[in-house]
Amino acid sequence: MRISLKIKLIFPIFLFLLLLFSFEIILLLRTQNKLVERIYREKSEAIFQSLNIGLGLVPNLENPEELFLIIQKVLFSNPEVIEINISALTKRGPKILASSEPSLINTFPSSEDLQILEGKISSVAKKEKKNGKEIYSFFFPLESKGKVIGSCNLKISFENLQKICQEFKIKLVILFGGSFFFLFWFFYFFIQREILNPLFKLKRSIEEIAKGNLEAKIKIEKKDELGEVGEGLDKMREKIRDLTENLRLKIKEKSQQLEEKIKELERAKEEIEEAKLILEIKVAARTKELEELNKNLEWQIKERTKELQKKVEELEKFQKLTVARELKMIELKKQIEELKSKLKNKNL
Repeated sequence: MRISLKIKLIFPIFLFLLLLFSFEIILLLRTQNKLVERIYREKSEAIFQSLNIGLGLVPNLENPEELFLIIQKVLFSNPEVIEINISALTKRGPKILASSEPSLINTFPSSEDLQILEGKISSVAKKEKKNGKEIYSFFFPLESKGKVIGSCNLKISFENLQKICQEFKIKLVILFGGSFFFLFWFFYFFIQREILNPLFKLKRSIEEIAKGNLEAKIKIEKKDELGEVGEGLDKMREKIRDLTENLRLKIKEKSQQLEEKIKELERAKEEIEEAKLILEIKVAARTKELEELNKNLEWQIKERTKELQKKVEELEKFQKLTVARELKMIELKKQIEELKSKLKNKNL
């Protein structure tokens, strides 16, 4: 699968910017959350200090009416505080002495209040849900003469601050989104203008050269590496053009020489044809002479063969006569021997 060079260059930049801005947004939001928590805590401590000053006028938290008035003053001056509970250890056990919620008075306090009353923890903060809203609940010890005499629970809703933070988040996302697209398009046009356009121009020039148009000049008007590449390719194009022209001239010269050689070969072929024709005529004449000579030689051989045959027959006749003569002489010699033996016997 072929992937465009533009995508190969733009996609990593897009991914890098996306990750960078996402990281920045997450970092800023985390910083904002920590800042909000810090603001909540400092605000709650400031409210607690003002509350603690008022509670100092009520020794040992013995007057619930005075405690209720102090709570109301704090609620009036701090609208973000939605609930205040003051707990203490009584003869009947731990209970809530005063509260902005009358229904909670004389009820059992929370586990955090108990831990503060027992001296197990100094202060604690946590997030809670109340009426579908997220609030921060802070627990502080109430002290008198260095001893813990009660605990105070402040429930603070920073709804307005949260709205401001939410608007800040939206504006932050819009700002970073706009910055992201601005930088992305900036890099896109920069790469398009400084890298891709010269490369595409270089590609078109190379395609023209590949088609055989060696007069197509390669012009990359850039004083950088791409410009050097274009200049080098253009010099290479000129060298190829010169080499091609020289090669064409040499081919033309060799072609002319080859045509002359072909003409010479044709002339030599004609001469060979003529010599071949003359040789065929001579061979035919000589063959005819040899055939006639062969006929004469056959007649002479036949005649000579007849003569030799006659002589052989005469020799055979002579041989037969000679053999008969010798046989006759042998027989005569035998008869002579027999006569001699007979004569000899008579003489005896």
